[in-house]
Amino acid sequence: MATETAAAPFNLGGYSSVRLPRLVGLTWGSEDLATALGASTNRDASGEWAFTYRLVRSLTLMGARAAGVEAIDTLYPDFRDEAGLRTASRASRAEGFTGRLAIHPAQVVPINESYMPSTEEIEHARRVVAAFEASPGAGAVGLDGKMVDIPHLKQAQALIQQTTRRRYPTGRGLAQPSTDWSITPSKSARSRSASIRGARAAASVIAARGTNRRG
Repeated sequence: MATETAAAPFNLGGYSSVRLPRLVGLTWGSEDLATALGASTNRDASGEWAFTYRLVRSLTLMGARAAGVEAIDTLYPDFRDEAGLRTASRASRAEGFTGRLAIHPAQVVPINESYMPSTEEIEHARRVVAAFEASPGAGAVGLDGKMVDIPHLKQAQALIQQTTRRRYPTGRGLAQPSTDWSITPSKSARSRSASIRGARAAASVIAARGTNRRG
């Protein structure tokens, strides 16, 4: 959690300039930040994140990518709203986030499934790679009546690398990573957070056991 104080967002770009072998991902939180800022709400009149929190969210995404670690979106507070969680998580993945905090065990499966690439996405990525392999040295190729260029190739290669790096067993759409990792807070922090486990699906998903963790 890299955004719990007013000063923290200004340092998000700094993670890329230091060597932190134990750093696996960066995430952001709205509640602690709102408290630090003296804000009465973190939402605007439409119910969406207010500008300050959208800014911090974007900086977290860019900071994580610059540091070469997972970009983990903040929690979705209504654990009974599975449809809303899936919609928000799919949109989050489309922006570049690779996982999401969970506040309740019921959210783990929807989060895992939402951040996994679909069969259609994987197949399209393979076709993009194959099209460039058929035209060595080309900067752009035609596919399905559209031009795709090097950025599309890099995206396709990254997606394929994700799917090959982690296993995809059958059953409820869950993916089992090649290795699991967990983060257990120090004893002094356990009053605020339960054990955090992650790295599931095509992207790492952090699932907080318990409901007392503030995002």
